[in-house]
Amino acid sequence: MLPQSSTFPSIVYTPISVTYDKNLEGESGFVRRIVQFTVHNTTFGKARSTSRVLRSVFKDFCGDMYGVNVQAVHFRNEMSGSNGTQTQFNADKYTSILELEFQYME
Repeated sequence: MLPQSSTFPSIVYTPISVTYDKNLEGESGFVRRIVQFTVHNTTFGKARSTSRVLRSVFKDFCGDMYGVNVQAVHFRNEMSGSNGTQTQFNADKYTSILELEFQYME
């Protein structure tokens, strides 16, 4: 959750789901975890631009991530929004949401 007095741009990440793959012998140890990254900014263009930078950071990433040997990162979904309504165009915060799948062995 984003604190009330945050500066922009801000990024919040949330683990969404995890799949533990099996093989004929049982648990394989292979994990696929989907993480949602929500980018907050003052305009739609700024939120989208920041999310593209974030996406490029993880593009083709593999290697150590705080003790986890990530084998691959896949882009799953992208959404955008604002805290305004369809009749109120002066929204003060926009969001761009990325969902990425991290694949690794446990």
